[in-house]
Amino acid sequence: MENAMNNQVFNTVAITLNVAISSLDLDSSFIQNGADSLKATSLANHFRNRGTTVTREMILTSTSLKHLFNLVEYPPLEPYDVQVDSTSVDSSTVLSDSDWQTDSPAEQDIMSSPEFSSFGTSCSSICSSTSTLGNEVCLSKESLPTDRLDATFVEYGAQQATEMQLALVHGTLQDRRMNMIRFTMVHRNEDMNKLQAAWRFIVEQADIFDLTWAAPLTGTQPSRFIWVEDPSEDESKTTAIGSRFTVLPQVTNNGNYQIIWTVHHALIDGISAQLLLRNVLRVASGHAPSKMPSFWEWAQDLKVYQKDNAKLAKEFWSRQRQLHPEANATMFYAAWVLVVSSFSDSKIVVFGALLSGRNIPIANSDKVIGPLINSLPLYIFADPDATVQEFLASLFRSLLDLEQFSWTCTDHGFKRDYESALSVETWRDDWSEFDIRPVATSKSQQSGVPLGITVDTESLRFQYHTDRLRTVDAERIMSCYQLALEQITRVHTPVMAAMEALVSAPSRALLAKFGNCMSGRTTRSSVSDDLVSLFKRCVERHPDGIAVDYGAVQVTYRDLDIMTTCVATRIASMISRDDIVCVHSDKSLNWIMAIFGILKAGGVYSSLDPILPSELRATMFRNAKAKLFPTPKTCQLCQTPSTCDLSDSIDSILADPLLKPQKIDMTPKPWANAYLCFTSKGVICTHEGLVAFQSDLEVRLFAQPGVRIAQVMSVVFDGSIQPAHQAG
Repeated sequence: MENAMNNQVFNTVAITLNVAISSLDLDSSFIQNGADSLKATSLANHFRNRGTTVTREMILTSTSLKHLFNLVEYPPLEPYDVQVDSTSVDSSTVLSDSDWQTDSPAEQDIMSSPEFSSFGTSCSSICSSTSTLGNEVCLSKESLPTDRLDATFVEYGAQQATEMQLALVHGTLQDRRMNMIRFTMVHRNEDMNKLQAAWRFIVEQADIFDLTWAAPLTGTQPSRFIWVEDPSEDESKTTAIGSRFTVLPQVTNNGNYQIIWTVHHALIDGISAQLLLRNVLRVASGHAPSKMPSFWEWAQDLKVYQKDNAKLAKEFWSRQRQLHPEANATMFYAAWVLVVSSFSDSKIVVFGALLSGRNIPIANSDKVIGPLINSLPLYIFADPDATVQEFLASLFRSLLDLEQFSWTCTDHGFKRDYESALSVETWRDDWSEFDIRPVATSKSQQSGVPLGITVDTESLRFQYHTDRLRTVDAERIMSCYQLALEQITRVHTPVMAAMEALVSAPSRALLAKFGNCMSGRTTRSSVSDDLVSLFKRCVERHPDGIAVDYGAVQVTYRDLDIMTTCVATRIASMISRDDIVCVHSDKSLNWIMAIFGILKAGGVYSSLDPILPSELRATMFRNAKAKLFPTPKTCQLCQTPSTCDLSDSIDSILADPLLKPQKIDMTPKPWANAYLCFTSKGVICTHEGLVAFQSDLEVRLFAQPGVRIAQVMSVVFDGSIQPAHQAG
């Protein structure tokens, strides 16, 4: 009996992988044997139908087929019959539905708009699969209210639809161009009558096209089947919650015709479209249609499942928010994580992941025709210290966790407020078994997310809103994504190195241009001074010039040099070179003394604004790892941060008769740190950086000896660079 069960398991896995049993490598994983997530879904569905609890996640995470087989405890069964007969098709399902695939730029898109754009590039094949079909049950129209404007009827429509359907409809009501899909199929002229009849038959049979539920939401009741052959009557740009077929001759005049199916996303998703088209081709080719399960029965089962598991869902999304307070398929997701992390300068990123919903543990999830897709936020931490291999493993686990909750809705605690979304499609169209089949197919759609990426078996495609993103920027992002895909294949590379490699040579040149990095005055080799040597040179050239004018007090460069040397002598006895010194910045004359005294002593100046709360000043002092807190006046020592152990005042230093100024080492050290500036976080500025910044006369507000500059700018943040160092 055990051997018989093993043979059944081997046979099942081999058929799922479409290989001979002898070709199975039992020491390798399911994925390493050539599988993907959709084949794992198909295998899990088989096990579930036979009463065996082996989930899709268990299949995907098993380290080897041996390990997987040990998980399978088969009950006595009849031999597993998976042969494909003349009335059925492969039972594979797809992991991720496309919300984004568009026609190539060369193809005319009747849904196009100047506010939307897309482009793509070819890529290697990912994997291939066919789809399954099922049966159909229609809603009872007699049970529906007849008053289209009645509030009860509006509520009824909302109750019938899934949360994702309502979100798609809401997007269209906000912008009538959103969430319409256009499938284009090219057929021979002699097949058109059969195809029209087949499409009418299938649309009438599939209960998702019973649009009674949508009427109270849109205020209209569209026809179930619309077939237009006169281009002058073409209304395919309209966005009613329904579908229509438009027939147009091909511009090449080769006798072929285009059937353009424009359908709202609330009625169909990518997998459902493939299931439906296979059934149409079956009927057109003279075969009996496959059964189609009722979408509305499935939708009600989904709502029951969501209600029964609401606590689990809310715990999952609450955990996601706690872990990420900010914001094969894994490879493409990983590459996009690197891009988003790089452009946002954040280790934690979030974007939309388009999930098929075909793995939801509800009957007929793999067969029903309708929009089972869900768009969920994927939170990822891009650990810069991890290797790419470790990062991929972590992301793979996160994707599996997310897919287990593809049935959740926004009531469970998440929002669809992300700026980009990614969809990976892993099926390939194969109509070779049908006598009547398309000569060519294509698909396009507009969606509400500003930037979308679709990866299928032949191409990688971007779609973006031109009011949010310029074409040149979209192309730059796409180029960066292509580089990221290359980096993801280098599994032993650190994530940080992979992200640094995303900046292409043209982008580096552009950044250098934007940052004025090509100027000779902004290179390290061009800077030989530091702030102290610049100040000393100014003293030598203008000893009697006015350096600081504070009220009725004027200080020459000579006197400022003498006093700051005294301050430097005291500070140097209290700190080591490169230590950080936080100053009570009250905008007084002694504040200027403190700044240049610190720099002469070899310290690093940092400003603490007196108006900040004492708790924040204490935190900033601690975070800066500062060693000393000088105040301009002795009476201000009471404002010393609680985290400070050493303080002094400029008043007391200058008044000390025993203090003898020491000779200062004037050797320029341009590489040394000079200034710790607190913006949203602490930023260190070197002497050479500040010298280069101040070397441009206009940048330093034309400050030079003899020019009066009012010091009214902030004493903290990045603007404080200007007043803090202009005396030199």
